[in-house]
Amino acid sequence: MAAIQRPATLPRAIPGRLRSGRLPLMMAAILLTGAAALQVNQFSAVAGTGYEIEDLKRARGEKQATNHAREAEVARLSSLARVEIEARLRLGMVPPTKVVHLEITGEVPDHQTLPTRYLPREQGAEAESDGGSFWDHVLDLLPF
Repeated sequence: MAAIQRPATLPRAIPGRLRSGRLPLMMAAILLTGAAALQVNQFSAVAGTGYEIEDLKRARGEKQATNHAREAEVARLSSLARVEIEARLRLGMVPPTKVVHLEITGEVPDHQTLPTRYLPREQGAEAESDGGSFWDHVLDLLPF
């Protein structure tokens, strides 16, 4: 019985499949490219946030400068010398020539004679009030 002896051959390459050395190399290249893209994306996000912070700081500085200018203007306009000059020139006011002193005789009242809206509110009254009327709120806002 005779057997045919065949020599050992290498397996044939399957079409479409990469050779064993190229696959890990391509996987590493894809992984490195993805990591680099992720770092570039994160860096650009950090840089954009930095620009936004600088813009907000600039806007805050501008608003602070405006506030300081307004405070200086209020201080200038509310000085007593300026108010007196405005009263004399624009409104035609003059210092009083005759001063009248009144003498009041009588006892000091036992209770406060202020209007009730100027008296401090009691704690129980605040709990009972349901907000008051519209006109009470308007009168509370008046400076006098």
